[in-house]
Amino acid sequence: SKIGPGTLRLTGANNFTGTSKLRHFGGTLEVGPTGSLPSGLNLIFLNTGATTSTLDLGGDTLAISNFTEPVASPAVVTNGSLSINTDAQ
Repeated sequence: SKIGPGTLRLTGANNFTGTSKLRHFGGTLEVGPTGSLPSGLNLIFLNTGATTSTLDLGGDTLAISNFTEPVASPAVVTNGSLSINTDAQ
């Protein structure tokens, strides 16, 4: 989980192949090169009306299994392409 303003950078190579959850509340989640996050990831943005979150893909395409965000305060996806792959689990 990441809570509050600021930036969390995930840049290392990932070799985890299972299903996992990443909860993000406020600030920026910056993803490094392709492969920094597992394809079985359930990415959850917990924004409120006063808080927004940004997912910076670093110019890459990210395929994950699930993406959840509140309708009232959606996340902003920048600098890349996000695809939801329900078969990635």
